[in-house]
Amino acid sequence: MKYIKEYNEYVDPFDEEDWDELEPDGTFLTWLKINYPDESKWKDIILINCRNSNLTNLIGIDKLINLEILYCNNNQLTKLNVSKNINLEQLYCSNNQLRELDVTKNINLLYLSCSNDQLTELDLSKNIKLIRLYCYNNELTDLIGIDKLISLRTLHCHDNQLRGLDLSKNMKLKYFLK
Repeated sequence: MKYIKEYNEYVDPFDEEDWDELEPDGTFLTWLKINYPDESKWKDIILINCRNSNLTNLIGIDKLINLEILYCNNNQLTKLNVSKNINLEQLYCSNNQLRELDVTKNINLLYLSCSNDQLTELDLSKNIKLIRLYCYNNELTDLIGIDKLISLRTLHCHDNQLRGLDLSKNMKLKYFLK
């Protein structure tokens, strides 16, 4: 069996040094090196689809400074830090085990899907461009800053522990499930 690496170079599968580089270990940085071996081009990546990859963390996502769309759903993530991904417009992180998600620095976010996780808090106060929010089936007690989302059209927040949700300022809201 041959293992192919960058530039179609033959890699001896018994060479431990090269094997470590190619072996998925559940970390995003390893996944990134396997799928995008040329680190000099990481700054040009605008879309990452690492869903269903058995990832346990996304350490290294901050290296993708121009990332606009991130699909990291259906993994085993417990926290997600996208604070350095300031160009992020779409984030799909549902079906993980997320307990922490900070999107306060992602002011360009238009679409957020973080359903079927274990979130207890979600601060949306800086995400004023948000149009669609799917945060159902978590343990949320409050959606901080929901009143600032004047462009919000879709909100699915059922199966949480939300109390006193005031949507009176969300005039564009058309699809709401609580």
